[in-house]
Amino acid sequence: MAGDLVEFTIRAVINRWLGITEYFAWLIGHRDALADPEIHDSLLFDDASFSRSRRYFWAINYLAELDESIAGNILQLERWISLWPQHLTVGSNLNGEVRSLPERLNELMALQLRLKALRQEAIALRDGVSFSLIALVRF
Repeated sequence: MAGDLVEFTIRAVINRWLGITEYFAWLIGHRDALADPEIHDSLLFDDASFSRSRRYFWAINYLAELDESIAGNILQLERWISLWPQHLTVGSNLNGEVRSLPERLNELMALQLRLKALRQEAIALRDGVSFSLIALVRF
C-alpha cells in the first residue's frame, strides 16, 4: 500500500538526516570545551594552514545546501499528508504507522531546526577565529 511505502521511506530519510546531523554536530561541536576556559579560548586560534577556518567555512556552505534539501523533504511529506487526510485519522482502517506521519513531519522539522542551529554555531566559531586573526595582524 502507498501509505506503508511512504512511512517506510520517511523513516529511512529521517535516519539519514539523523546521521548527517550527528556528523555535523561532531565536526563543529566543541561542547566539551565549554567547561574548560583554556580549551574554550583555544577555539579562537587557528593553525598556519587555517584548517579550522576552512572547516567552518565548508560546514556553513554545506549546511545551507542541506537546509534546502531537508526543506524539500518536508514539503513532500506535507503534500502527501494533505492529499491523504482520511488515512491519518484514528478511525482509519490503516495501521498506526501510517497515522504517525504527522509525527515524522515534526521530526523532520526538528532536524531542520537543529541543522540551522549548527550552521549558526559554525558561523559564530568562524567569526571568532576570523576576529582573533584580524586582532593578531593588527598587533
